[in-house]
Amino acid sequence: EYHVKIVGDVPSGLFPMSIQHWQFGKIAQVIPTALSTCLIGYMESIAIGKNLAAKHGYDIDAGQELLALGVSNLVGSMFSCYPVTGSFSRSAVANATGALTQLSGMITALVMLCTLMFLTSLFYYLPSFVLAAIVISSIIPLVAYDECLKLWR
Repeated sequence: EYHVKIVGDVPSGLFPMSIQHWQFGKIAQVIPTALSTCLIGYMESIAIGKNLAAKHGYDIDAGQELLALGVSNLVGSMFSCYPVTGSFSRSAVANATGALTQLSGMITALVMLCTLMFLTSLFYYLPSFVLAAIVISSIIPLVAYDECLKLWR
C-alpha cells in the first residue's frame, strides 16, 4: 500500500563449504582482481584503524592488521564468504557502543551466528531503510567535520 521496500527472504544457516570448488588453474586470471581487492581492503582497514587510534590514543600495528585480514580471508574463502576488511560501519557501531577490546568482535560473531541460524525469518518485513539508518547513525560520530573545515581553509 505504501510501497516501502522490505528486506524479504534472508537465507538461514551457515555458508556452504567451497574449498572443493577451487580451481588452481585459474589463479592467473584471479590474481589481478585479488591483489587490487586486497590492497583496497587493507588501505580501508588501516584508515579506519588510524582514525580510531587517533581518537583513543593507541597505536596500530600494520603488519598484524595485514596478517589478520589475510587469515580471515583465507578461512572465509573456504566457506563461500565475501572478502572482509575492517568495516567502517562495524567499527563505528563498536566505537559508538563503547567497545574497547576484540571481545566485542567475538560477541558480534556469536550474535551473527545465532541470527543466521535461528532468526532470519524475523527480518522478512523489516523496511530496507532501517538498515541504512542504523549504519548512518553509527558513522556520523566518526566524520571529522572540524578536520574538513581546517583542510578547506
